Amino acid sequence: MKLYKLRWAIETNYYEQKTFWSLNAYRIRRQKGIEHMVNLVNLVHSSLKMLPYLDEHFAKYQNASPQELRSHISWQIQREIFFCTLVAKAQTTKNSTDLVQVLCKLASSTSEVA
Repeated sequence: MKLYKLRWAIETNYYEQKTFWSLNAYRIRRQKGIEHMVNLVNLVHSSLKMLPYLDEHFAKYQNASPQELRSHISWQIQREIFFCTLVAKAQTTKNSTDLVQVLCKLASSTSEVA
């Protein structure tokens, strides 16, 4: 029973970490793969805990959970992808250069604010 309780704690922790970091679709069965997965999850978690102390841009997240910081970074990436795609699609021969310049200024100003 002691061994089963120990294994259950490990399995539960492993499941919670996969869920927390949105790695539910990541399936592994071998011991080496599990070790790599656990190391990857721990590395990401540690990095997100240290980032607010290393970069003043993220200083407001020093007392926040890694999940909040991960959500903020994810939102920023999605925003940057959106603006880059918007600018790339606007750069056609049909659009005027004024429109492209406005979109470029908009994209750069919003990334500076973030």
